[in-house]
Amino acid sequence: MSSYDEHVEKQFETGKRVSIEMGTEVLMQIEGVAGRLPSTFIGMEAGRYAIFKIPRASVSLTAKLIKGNMVVVRYRYHGSVFGFQTPILGTVVDPFGLLFVACPKIIEEYNLRKARRIDCYLPCTVKIGEEKAQGTVVDISVQGCRCFFSAPDAATVSDDDGGTPAEITLSLEEGEAPVTLPGRIVSAHPYHGALSAGIEFNELDDAMKKRVKNYVATVAD
Repeated sequence: MSSYDEHVEKQFETGKRVSIEMGTEVLMQIEGVAGRLPSTFIGMEAGRYAIFKIPRASVSLTAKLIKGNMVVVRYRYHGSVFGFQTPILGTVVDPFGLLFVACPKIIEEYNLRKARRIDCYLPCTVKIGEEKAQGTVVDISVQGCRCFFSAPDAATVSDDDGGTPAEITLSLEEGEAPVTLPGRIVSAHPYHGALSAGIEFNELDDAMKKRVKNYVATVAD
């Protein structure tokens, strides 16, 4: 079993899910600075601090990125928008500009999904072009899924220009024939030596939709 499979399985068994992934793009509102500034999540130590790239801005932020000044961070994750307010702990500028903030005590969530989504652990085959890779689907709805897999050529996977076409083949129920779900990759981030990809299904026929809906309803109940 690969390291990313072990990590995903451990999360599945303990019921713990990471609410933000390394490389996630965020928007920041910094106390005393107008507008929302783009940044990127780098990492964290749970309960202590989170690290982001110093936000990109057209004006100097030096006087505002000081200890104790408040920031509001917003980002999308698995179809929901999350937001939190937290104080700045400090910055470093060499060799890279990084912003340290305190881990938030309260995170607000606004669910944007139109379809019910459930956590799962389903081995699958991901097909991108003529290449195939083994992976794991960790959540699914009739609209899409989140999948971890080792891309044969990571350069071929992109969420730009409408996303990379992909097919997911998996068995929703033990003993049933596998189903192939066509879609496109709408988000992709490195994750423990593999890729974490958000896949939006398209062109599902009524039979496919029914099988996914039945699986979601069965697991959720």
